[in-house]
Amino acid sequence: MTVEAIWGTLEEWCAEALIQFHRDEAILGADTRRNVRWLIPILLVALFLRLGYVLTLEPSINWNDGLEYQRLALSLVENHSYVTPEGLPTASWPPGYPMFLAVFGPGVTSARLLQALMGTLSILLAYLVARQFHGRKKSLLAAALLAVYPLHVFVAGVYSSVVIQILLVVAVVQLVLSAIEEGSGLKSALAGLTGGVATLTTVSVLPALCLTVGWFVCEDRTRRGVRLAILFLLPLSIVVGSWTVRNYYKLGAPILVSSNGGYNFWLGNYPGTEAATGNRNVEGRDKERDAIEAANSNEAERDLAYFRAASEHIQADPGRFLALSFSKALNLWRPYPAPMSIPLDFKKKLSSILSYGLLLPFCLYWLFRNLRRNRDVRLVFLFFLAYTLLHAVFISKVRFRLPLDTLVVLMAVGGIGDIAKKLRWNVLEDKQE
Repeated sequence: MTVEAIWGTLEEWCAEALIQFHRDEAILGADTRRNVRWLIPILLVALFLRLGYVLTLEPSINWNDGLEYQRLALSLVENHSYVTPEGLPTASWPPGYPMFLAVFGPGVTSARLLQALMGTLSILLAYLVARQFHGRKKSLLAAALLAVYPLHVFVAGVYSSVVIQILLVVAVVQLVLSAIEEGSGLKSALAGLTGGVATLTTVSVLPALCLTVGWFVCEDRTRRGVRLAILFLLPLSIVVGSWTVRNYYKLGAPILVSSNGGYNFWLGNYPGTEAATGNRNVEGRDKERDAIEAANSNEAERDLAYFRAASEHIQADPGRFLALSFSKALNLWRPYPAPMSIPLDFKKKLSSILSYGLLLPFCLYWLFRNLRRNRDVRLVFLFFLAYTLLHAVFISKVRFRLPLDTLVVLMAVGGIGDIAKKLRWNVLEDKQE
């Protein structure tokens, strides 16, 4: 069998798989195989870039969060328990990533290789989302940009849940858009299930998922919209609720996902904290933290104590809270980050500015231009809004935004295409348009 024949068979299989998955050839384009002919090389480039990068890294974990994820994963594998180093039940970290590591292996290199594959899969799903907004050429351009997107390549090599978050967020968006387009209860339920898994990976996504329930009802003001909303909410509630029940029985309190919410709320609102301070030292903060830890040996009680302490600081100076929240909202979208609390060198900062930094203005232009007339754009806006408001109140680090960068790229391509068309440069317009 020749290479050409193998490649043709691969194209046929991928084209048929896309049609069967999406069930709407009108959106994918009549010539799906021609689209796949370009999409496969883009995905291969994405995969080889990520694999090539992660294989250059030393098999070590150089940040505390990663070490804790690995310890919890080993605890699940060896003892079938989610416990502290002292052997006590815990919910101090969201369970999604440790469970992923427990299933596929807590080894550093194996986790990175899987993350490279998952990062590539997220680009395929992003292409399907792009077809909801754009024609064939713009969607392929979006996939190509995501294939080489520096921050997403970088996080494939970090022992962290960010790549899983990227994949799950774009999967939820794709399933939700397909569900309302097709009236599919199955896809709505799958979206809710995926959202539940995403929430167990990071609770940051939960406000956006709650707004999605309302989006279903508002955008389809019929019984169908209500049905899709219920079918979305049900598996989401079951997945998240199951872990909450576990926390109630193990820790004595119905902790939603993890017991670090109070700590992060306190961390982000302690006097002297600035937008990008995060967990860096602030005068007097360690002393208050030690006092809270000493007075509350129970994990759930500590969580509440941190919430109370943060609330007292906010009440003492509400003006500072409002100004700080606004700064943290802006900080979430800054152009050059330290994605994993690891300082980036000049080259990495520059690559972020020249990718995300250049794309963001086009994203905002297209987003607000289409917000009123496109329900799918409104869903993306709700995700942006929910993440921004959440991290404005808690802590704001750019790594929390990275799951949204896929949507930034998709929106930015629309802006680039619109401006190019106004300049009579129609290279991004499909012939049938």
